[in-house]
Amino acid sequence: MSADLKEEDMELFYQKLSYQNALSLRACPPDPILFGDKTPLLEKHIRGCNLCQENLGDQSKVLTWKWPDFPAGFQNQSFEPGQVRRINADLAGWGPKNRYYNPPLVILLERIDHHASHVAQIYPGDDFIGPLDVNIDGLGYVQSWNTYTMSHIDLEAPLETHHEVAAKVLERSRQDFTDLPQGYFHNFFYALEIELGSFFSQLSLARILNRSKAANLASPENFQELLNRNGVVLPLKAKVDIRFEVARMSADVYNAGGLTSLFPARGSDVSTKEESLQPPLRMAAADRRQSKANVLLQRDSGLFLDTIFYTITALTSEPENRLLIAGKFESRDYWIEEMMAWWETDSVYTPVFDQKLSIDRRFFELVFDGITREMAQQGRLVLLLSALAE
Repeated sequence: MSADLKEEDMELFYQKLSYQNALSLRACPPDPILFGDKTPLLEKHIRGCNLCQENLGDQSKVLTWKWPDFPAGFQNQSFEPGQVRRINADLAGWGPKNRYYNPPLVILLERIDHHASHVAQIYPGDDFIGPLDVNIDGLGYVQSWNTYTMSHIDLEAPLETHHEVAAKVLERSRQDFTDLPQGYFHNFFYALEIELGSFFSQLSLARILNRSKAANLASPENFQELLNRNGVVLPLKAKVDIRFEVARMSADVYNAGGLTSLFPARGSDVSTKEESLQPPLRMAAADRRQSKANVLLQRDSGLFLDTIFYTITALTSEPENRLLIAGKFESRDYWIEEMMAWWETDSVYTPVFDQKLSIDRRFFELVFDGITREMAQQGRLVLLLSALAE
């Protein structure tokens, strides 16, 4: 009887050590922060964390876990099921319970849309592994009971790809998990892992919503709010649709030397002289030739302007002064969110009456009302797109 109790005590002891290791891995600040400047959040954490207290007292007493050094690789813009990626280190930070949440590895299970994927969390090691978990040699195991949504922009470059693992985990993730191994430290471990995933998923989803809101071209007021939030001041004439002016600006003028900030800092001399505008390309000459449109990209560092080529595939001037245009965008590494269009003739711009974007965002159709045949021959199409980098 005593031998059985002793064996049970040893099992609990090892489970406690495993949980402490998981807690240190997931919720303790890395050494550069722990041994850095003492902030109020760090001091609160240290007061309640025996592991960090021991680590500060004598580093040799505690084996602090760190991620293995993975090769950075090239940035892969293709997000496919089976890819193993780490959550972006920029999202790491202090969260609930005075914990410092460190970004885990995840495996992509399925794409939700062009911006986000359904992922499952990976634990490095075999502590607390259960029958529903799926092992990946050299990385740990995938937790089929711990899945969530992550924005693609918050995932680092892929490290490995395991299609069969992703398919197996996706199938198991649809179960009810009533048969997960139970126990005192098991339950603490499940809670810790779910809290970690929830922390990063909520941050990522919030950033998706902020980006979508920031790229709103629905009205001049919304667009002006976007500029204000980014500290952009443009000295434009009164009653001018600011979206139209940005659509006409030459990206080359502002982006000399590569993709840089579209707008100078506050107080800079911003000119809207003719040389800063895109040269007009009349529709009579543009049919089935490539034209350029401005694309407004919202990034963490500010607003950026890029250009995309498009081709007019059909242009028809109807007898009732209606102009119909169809076109095709060249493929780029971003997803078009919104499109604004105007027909410009002799300094008069007419907003689009109706428009359609194809599901894959490569084809568009535009309808302009009140455009005579002469205006159609002498005018030009002006487009402004908002997009998210994939």
